[in-house]
Amino acid sequence: MIQKNQNRDAAFICRGKIGDFTGGAISAGYIANLDSIGKGPEGAFKAGRRQCYPVESLVNWLISRLEVTK
Repeated sequence: MIQKNQNRDAAFICRGKIGDFTGGAISAGYIANLDSIGKGPEGAFKAGRRQCYPVESLVNWLISRLEVTK
């Protein structure tokens, strides 16, 4: 599910690149909606006009949301 990508060595990732980071599994809009109700990844911060997340926090958040399906 979580794939290696060019951002694997980055310390943070901007919301606009979440789709690329997750292989399209999670969209920037979905994360924005969850952030607005306090259910997004922890440690979010602004870099200029961009909302960003520490990669480790984002990965832990994604793992916490995994569900096994048949």
